[in-house]
Amino acid sequence: MRKYLLALLLLSVTICAWGQTVYTGRVVTEGGKGLGWASVVAEDQGHKPVAFTRTKEDGGFELKVPEGKSATYLTFSILSYAKKTIATADFSNGQKVRMREEALQLKEVKATSKRLRRQSDTLTYSVAGFRHKQDRSIADVIAKMPGLEVGKDGSISYQGKPINNFYIEGMDLMGSNYAMASENMSAAKVKDVQVLTNHQRVKALRGVQFSDQAALNLVLEEDAKNTWMGLLEAGVGTTLQESDADRLLRDGRLMAMMFGGRMQSLTMYKWNNTGKNIRNEIRDMGTTIASNDQTRHMTSGVSLGSPGLMQERYLMNDSRLMATNWLRKAGKDATLRLQLNGYLDETEGHRTTETVYSDALGGQVITEDDRGEQNSSEWRGELKYERNGRGIYLTNSLSGHIDFNKSWAQTLLNGETVRQEARPRKRWMADALSIVRALDKERVLRFNASGGFSYLPGTLLLTDSTAQHIDQHASWASLSAQFRHKLFGRLFINYKAGMDYTDQRFTLHRGYEKPQHDSYQRTDAYIQPSLSLTRGLLEWSASVPLRLVVRRFAADNSYRLVAEPSTRLKYQLNSSLTASASYSYSWEPASLEDITEVAVYTSYRNYSTGTGQLYAEGSHNGSLRIEYANPVIGLFGNVNGGWIYSQNSPIYNSVLDGVVYHSSPSGEYRDNSTWILSGRLSKSLGTMKFIGALNGQLTRSFSTAMMAGRQLPFRYDHARLGFILSLRPAQALSFEHESSYQYSCQVSTSDHSLDSRALRSFTHKLKTYYMPGKWQIEWTNEACHSNDHSVSFNYFSDLQVSYRTKKYEAGLFVGNIFGNHRYERQYISSYYSNFTVTRLRPREFLFKVSVDL
Repeated sequence: MRKYLLALLLLSVTICAWGQTVYTGRVVTEGGKGLGWASVVAEDQGHKPVAFTRTKEDGGFELKVPEGKSATYLTFSILSYAKKTIATADFSNGQKVRMREEALQLKEVKATSKRLRRQSDTLTYSVAGFRHKQDRSIADVIAKMPGLEVGKDGSISYQGKPINNFYIEGMDLMGSNYAMASENMSAAKVKDVQVLTNHQRVKALRGVQFSDQAALNLVLEEDAKNTWMGLLEAGVGTTLQESDADRLLRDGRLMAMMFGGRMQSLTMYKWNNTGKNIRNEIRDMGTTIASNDQTRHMTSGVSLGSPGLMQERYLMNDSRLMATNWLRKAGKDATLRLQLNGYLDETEGHRTTETVYSDALGGQVITEDDRGEQNSSEWRGELKYERNGRGIYLTNSLSGHIDFNKSWAQTLLNGETVRQEARPRKRWMADALSIVRALDKERVLRFNASGGFSYLPGTLLLTDSTAQHIDQHASWASLSAQFRHKLFGRLFINYKAGMDYTDQRFTLHRGYEKPQHDSYQRTDAYIQPSLSLTRGLLEWSASVPLRLVVRRFAADNSYRLVAEPSTRLKYQLNSSLTASASYSYSWEPASLEDITEVAVYTSYRNYSTGTGQLYAEGSHNGSLRIEYANPVIGLFGNVNGGWIYSQNSPIYNSVLDGVVYHSSPSGEYRDNSTWILSGRLSKSLGTMKFIGALNGQLTRSFSTAMMAGRQLPFRYDHARLGFILSLRPAQALSFEHESSYQYSCQVSTSDHSLDSRALRSFTHKLKTYYMPGKWQIEWTNEACHSNDHSVSFNYFSDLQVSYRTKKYEAGLFVGNIFGNHRYERQYISSYYSNFTVTRLRPREFLFKVSVDL
């Protein structure tokens, strides 16, 4: 019997060893000093690469040859040293490979660079290979790189997933405010854009905890390193039609930046009243740290509308942005970063809205004609220390926010003049500490602590000329510890335990009524065991957190033990194709805003009340994803399928009392399900610098609404399809095209008389660039239309003529040449249909000059 067991054990060991071959060793100089970043390549008999890695800082390496591959040679190379090749038969694991110095004699050659290349987990895009002559910022070029996407808010995604870090020369200067750099750094200053796939930011966790997100790194040209650079841009113009816009137009920026090996800085002052949304450039993309302003304001500002066009068509703004970012190394692995930014804005708006309520309210109509102004004054800062070493990771971030926002409007409400005023404001401060300690290659200890408080005062003028004032307060704290170690083989187990605490409360004053108060406290104590496995091309993880949730609201106390299982599987089918699947369940208690019985006005004529009791919503989430990336042929694509099943969502009744709209819980709850299919395919060609991308999403949701006191099932269908194209058929001629299609429809599966009409809309934009010599002529044509008249037909045409050199640019811009002044759009929901008319920016021209300093 013992012989059989021994034979079985030997067979198991043999199978595991056969699955994957691993070579380990250390690359050193002839004097024994370790050589970091040396290339180690495993080659077959024909000297074709089958596996690749680079040495660590001390010269050590671990090279894994995938299952089904065999290595005959190991080749070692690094600049200024003679290349060395060793037969695998003569190599022993743990061996030191000594490299001989060799002078490098450069010959006169013509250098040609590939547009896109891959080395291990790094994709390198050549900026010169993708840049068109008209591209100014590096964001313009990134948008033309296959696999990458730049959102309208400045966010960057790789293969449909937001990047988790944005580096400049390997340093994290911008944090999650990276749009300021990508939208304003000149494309001429950047040599390469690197995508670090499966990027694990924390060095102590590399090789221990995998990541499926990517980071971006900008590799600068040599003349952009270790030197101060600047930019001065100023523009002035006027409107050529009568409108609500300022007659005098202004657009400019002043920048100073430096990217050195030990210090980086980017400071900017920007101003404009031409409709550009510069606020997005300091928007927290939420990719590196958790946002600290999650508490939802119970009141909102005066809405002046967002019709679905690009903001340059309708936004009557006057914006100023101030921001400074400083990063300095405080040791070998440590950095200290300071970020301060401020935003000031005065935006005017004029919108006409007709709302038809179609539920139990008998089809009553509310008409509103708003002329108003939104004033923003927002200030934010963060001081962050980070030490990111291979043995220890330590970071502490102190951040805060304060604003003085206000808005007003003179409204003609059903023929009567009403004044709107709102001052929803927010102040918060938070601190977050994180420590990761790698005890060895297999054991990791983590500790996290964070806390903060916020104060949200809000004042709102109501339709009866009384004022509502609300003071919201919130405080939170979180503490957790984790220990991770190898269980056996490549299986890791992680133990996490912690506690989260939240306290929300508010006091409401309305007119001469007695002040009303409410509060809510929640404590979560949890333990979360999890497993993860990395075996060859397979990655798997699973966890089952157990949470004891203690809640207190009024006289109601609740204790609930909850399990929230989740699992994720990823498999690398080949070098280009990856498949992954995941499932998770979450149980999320409602916050104070959803459960309070105090009637709170959210706008001048809308108020709601909560359930008056504790409740929580459960959610099952499943996903399937296939990802394809082939840099050799420039083809990238991803397909995503998702399913969300949410439980125990309250159903609300709605009542229109004159012009005041009130939503209150019906006491009934519903389950909702949503199916989502989305994807994107992008292809680049060296010919004419072609890039094309096709993206789309199909969504189908099933829900329940309260109509005339009855629960009726509804289905909501939404489809979106988009296509972009960019090519340069000649050195002086370039085209950029973008089209999109939107479809939405709501269907009552029990009473088709309540079905909404399907809405279909199209937008098309074509930019033509003619660039003889140093001149650049840019002609933009944009059309918006719908085959069912839910969107009015609008055609816009803009023309810009510029003279560009390496040091300066001067140009004249003429916008909205045909002078379109209004945009109509219809929106239909379960309870109402909404028809809006938005006033657009007039015909205008602007003369602008920019100089590199």
